[in-house]
Amino acid sequence: MWDDLCIIGQLPSLESLDVVPHYLISTSEIKPKFKAAPLPSTVFPSLRNFALKGVIGASLFRWIWRLKPMVSGLLSAYISLPDYGSNSKSLDANLAHGQLIHKNSPNLTVLTINISSTSRVGALQIACELLSGVPVPTLVIKDWINGRVGDYPAAHSDSIFHHLRRLDLSTTFQPPNWATLPKIAKAFPNLEYLCMNPSTKWESYKPLDIGCISRTASQPIEIKLSVECTAYKETRDEEQWAYIRNDITK
Repeated sequence: MWDDLCIIGQLPSLESLDVVPHYLISTSEIKPKFKAAPLPSTVFPSLRNFALKGVIGASLFRWIWRLKPMVSGLLSAYISLPDYGSNSKSLDANLAHGQLIHKNSPNLTVLTINISSTSRVGALQIACELLSGVPVPTLVIKDWINGRVGDYPAAHSDSIFHHLRRLDLSTTFQPPNWATLPKIAKAFPNLEYLCMNPSTKWESYKPLDIGCISRTASQPIEIKLSVECTAYKETRDEEQWAYIRNDITK
């Protein structure tokens, strides 16, 4: 792969690159021996958008992100890390991932993390861990399989992430999760855009406790609710969405 990147990096006008490694070199179990030699400093002069897709192990991720000539000028990064947030004992490793991203991609403005596997850590905890190490204005967390919002992490109850402007969570907001919205507003006071995937179960929403918010944001916030409707349940889904719409617009 190192040789391939050296060749691709010679393209002077290349702005976007997607890398999908073969699954045999992506799995951490075989512990592939990657070349430790750095890339030539002249490669990838125009690369601004980079996507690392597939089943990416931690060792491959670290090797890729230590190739500074390739990642140092990035503005947008998409990283598939199935093991990210797999358990609470891996928090130190998760923090190290964020620090490596920020160190070698200091100009990053958009970060997308695709977990795509069973995650025992909620999306809000993952978001806070990432934002503690990578102060990006836009964060997207994708976990379409078993994603859950989770409680707002107690370890970050006093953390304020002023830099975040846009937050996109693919995880489903179940009824108990709506109580975290005031905490989200407190932690991200400059948020301008929030995308959520609300549950479409028959439910009513309790009034939110906004006592934790010390000040009102001066900028408007765009909230996008992404609701999936299947064809064979079209009528019922429309009825459920009507209930949700009535609740949030009162």
